[in-house]
Amino acid sequence: MRRYDAPGCHRFLTFSCRHRQPLFESPWLRDRFAVQLEALRTDGSIQLTAWVLMPNHVHLLLRPTDLAPRIGPTLQKLKRRFREDVDLALDLGILDRSQLPRHRSGGIAFWQPGGGFDANILTTFGILIRTNYIHENPVRRGLVARPTDWPWSSARWYAGDRSGPVGIDEIATW
Repeated sequence: MRRYDAPGCHRFLTFSCRHRQPLFESPWLRDRFAVQLEALRTDGSIQLTAWVLMPNHVHLLLRPTDLAPRIGPTLQKLKRRFREDVDLALDLGILDRSQLPRHRSGGIAFWQPGGGFDANILTTFGILIRTNYIHENPVRRGLVARPTDWPWSSARWYAGDRSGPVGIDEIATW
């Protein structure tokens, strides 16, 4: 996938589990993904605006920082760190190896190939529209009645509950 890295530009990203399988049904894996996302935010690689982790895909609205201006390597770091958590889940018996899709080479394939969806967001209105889309995703999928009922999302943060696993960078940084 061709990515257009524009300095200071927000990015709306979506990437999916291989064959859209619901590999994030495990709360342990959802929590580990949240930990890895927060690590990127706190190490200064990204400024995070909104996120949601669904059973078979992820939506992120973020802005790369001067420390990591290209989004491709940052996403690779996130996916690599999370892949280590998947390997740990397999070793601990949290995941069953037979439930995971495989590459042609026989290795485990957690992520759908191709890099997912990536769009530059150039306006404040665009940021607000994508943030709402991200927060409403669990409701549209019938997982919860209200966005704040889904714990693997930034919706609670925007509602004033700062106790979640992933922080959001202040709107003033936009």
